[in-house]
This record gives sequence, structure tokens and C-alpha cells, in this order.
Amino acid sequence: MAEVNVLEADNVIIEAITNDLFAIFDFTLSGITATNFDGHDSLGSAFYLYAYLKSGYVSLEFNLPPPTMLMWIQDKVERGDLSPYIDKEAAALGLGIYALCKYHKGCPHVREPFASLIEPHFDSNTGLYGNFLASGLVALGLRALGSDASVLEGLEAYLRYQLMNHANTVFNDPKNLVVAHMWAKEIEAQDIVRIIVNEALDRSSREDTLKRDRVYYSYVLFEEIPTIGRKDRRRVKDWIEASLSFLHSYSIESAFSPDIVEAYSNDVATTPGGMAGYGYAARPRLSRIMLSVGLLIDRKYHLEGSQLFSNEHQVLRFARGVVYPMVLLSLLASFIYVSRKFGLPMSIRQDVESAAFGRILKAVCLKLPLDVAWMSIVIIFLCWAFCVFYYICWSARTDNEIKATNLTFDFLKRNWGVEVLLASVVALTVSLSGLGG
Repeated sequence: MAEVNVLEADNVIIEAITNDLFAIFDFTLSGITATNFDGHDSLGSAFYLYAYLKSGYVSLEFNLPPPTMLMWIQDKVERGDLSPYIDKEAAALGLGIYALCKYHKGCPHVREPFASLIEPHFDSNTGLYGNFLASGLVALGLRALGSDASVLEGLEAYLRYQLMNHANTVFNDPKNLVVAHMWAKEIEAQDIVRIIVNEALDRSSREDTLKRDRVYYSYVLFEEIPTIGRKDRRRVKDWIEASLSFLHSYSIESAFSPDIVEAYSNDVATTPGGMAGYGYAARPRLSRIMLSVGLLIDRKYHLEGSQLFSNEHQVLRFARGVVYPMVLLSLLASFIYVSRKFGLPMSIRQDVESAAFGRILKAVCLKLPLDVAWMSIVIIFLCWAFCVFYYICWSARTDNEIKATNLTFDFLKRNWGVEVLLASVVALTVSLSGLGG
């Protein structure tokens, strides 16, 4: 399988979510600007919020601050104003409550009203209108609020019965597998978690599994990676990378730059039917739930990707990740040793203290630039060594020294301005301190 460009996949997921959120119109509620989730997709927006808070990706500029969702939930529950799509909107409320209670600073004050709002729509045999996903998310919301209402007990009995007796049918919708995992982890039901993991492994292994469905299976397997045998982790890694590649390859954002998508979001060029006329493959706007799950996979891949390797592979990559940087640092030591023979870096302290304009000018125009160039080489060697160590030993990007070097080169090229500035500051400090020469 071709190695996925994780950075590109990351950018596409972020752009897709932010571009979608820009389409949500604001309105005024009691003199305060709120967000019109009802006119957009309240459940998709709730999944965005959940992924944003759970992943902790603070650099992503969501146009969906938690207080906005909090305001929407409290107003919606207090008024008891559910749309005709009761199960979907109840699911959005449940997930929004769960996300805010578990990953934010506080819960909405809707403990009793939310239970009262849900109870008339619950049936012990069908849950919330036979919708497993909605039933699971509402149960999570009630549990997060600490509700002691009988409707929560009834929902959880329904969920457990479905998972223990009809799991194969329930998991025909892969989104249900994600919600079932969230609920099972919340109630610490390890027997159900095991069923979910086995189902995800089995379905991911099938040749006829759709790529979009594998995104959901991969997420669950990644969440439970410590419980999966090391011999199976390589397969999970391949599925995760294939899922990130799918998100990159089949999104509008991967064909058009963000400014084009934003400026022409209603144009035929950014619709599946119109893209072919512009020379692009028809790529639909991806599911909001799928994008949210993709963001969670992406952030975990960046932060905890090393868990995906086998024990033998871990030992090998750690050895390679230590030896290669040590070789680079040895080369750096040799460079410093040789350059010191030629008097680099050069001190300008005496020139500055001489108060002679000619000496100061010579020091600033000749000696200092040479010191900056010398220090730039030192910093490049240091960055090279530490980046290679990071890419091989810490992340899941690669276990190959050449690939790690290429990734490091891309990093250094993108941040050359910072490196030059850092080299200039350090070189000036060294020169003025009298350590050079």
C-alpha cells in the first residue's frame, strides 16, 4: 500500500470541517448571537464539537465554540421544541451534552428537563424509534448529567439487549459501532467492548468492506489498540492509513484549495455532478460524522501512532531511531572540532568594546554573518537529529531513515525563516559573549 501523506489528509479534514461550519448562519437569541443548528445539521455539528473537544486540537479555528452549543442545548430543552426528526435532534442534544460534560468545563443545566423531553418518545422494545445511534447518544447524555430517570435505565437495557443479541444487524451501519463503543466504554462494559473490537477486526478484514465503512472500524480499533495483539497491529496501521488516505482522496477539499471552496461553495464546480466537467473526479462532500471520526483518528495517529507497531518492530525502530541521530550528532561534533581550528565562530566582543567604528563595522559586516552561517549549520544538524528521532521513534509516520530524512528536509524547508532567526540570535549571543574566536 502506498504510504499516506498524513499532512495532506490532516489539512483536508480540517478544511472540510471549517468550510462546512462557515455555512451555518448565526441568529440573535435574547440579545446574544447564537448558532442556527436547526437550519443546518444539528447532529453533524454535535459530532464536530465532540471531535474538537475530545481531540484537544486547539489550533483548529472552529466556528463552533462550546458556549454556542451550550446555549442551543439549554434553549432547545427548556422550550421542548423538537423538530419532526425527533430521533436525530434528540441524538444531537445527547451528544452535545455528553461532549460538554466530559471534555469541557461544565454540563448544561438540563438534567430533569432533558429526561422529561425524551421519556415520551422511548419504547422499551425499539428505544428511540428503533434508532440505535440516537438511543446510544441520548443514553450518553443522560448518564453524563447524572440522571436517575427511568428512561436512562430503559435505554441502556435496550442497548445491551441489541448488542448481545443482534450485534450483526446493528453493526450493518458502521456508525453504530462507534456509538456502541462510546457507550460501552462509558459504562465500563468490557464484555461489550470485546464484542465491538472483534466485530471491527472481522469487518475490516473482509475484502468487500467499503473504504468509507473502514474509517469507522479503524477508529474503534485504534481506540482499543492496547488490547489488540502486536501481531495484528500492523494490519490496523494499514487500515488507519488507508482511512486517512480515503478522507484525503474523496473530499472536495482535496481537489480545490480552501479559498476556492469558500468563495464558490454554491457553484456547480464544487458539487459531485459538476466536478467532472472541470477535469476532476466526482467527489461528494463527506459525511460530517465521518469527518469527525477522521479528525479523531488523525490526531491520535499524530500523538500515539507508535502504538501501532509490533514488539519486534518497536525494538528495531527504537534502535534505528537512536543510532542514526547519534551518527548525526557525531558528525556535528566533528564539524565543530574542524571549524574551531579555523576560529569559527568568531568573537566580536573585543571589537565592540574597542569603540572603534572601523572594527565594529568589520565585525558586524564580516564576522557576524560568518557566525550566523556557522550557527545555521549547527542548528540544522541538531534539528535533523531530533526530527529523525521523532519520526522514527515517536510517531507512526515511518521507520525508515531515508523517509525520516525526507520528512525532516520538508520540515526544515517549511521553517527556514525560524531557523535563520534562531541561528542569528544564538550567533550574536555567542559572538558577544566572547565564546567564539
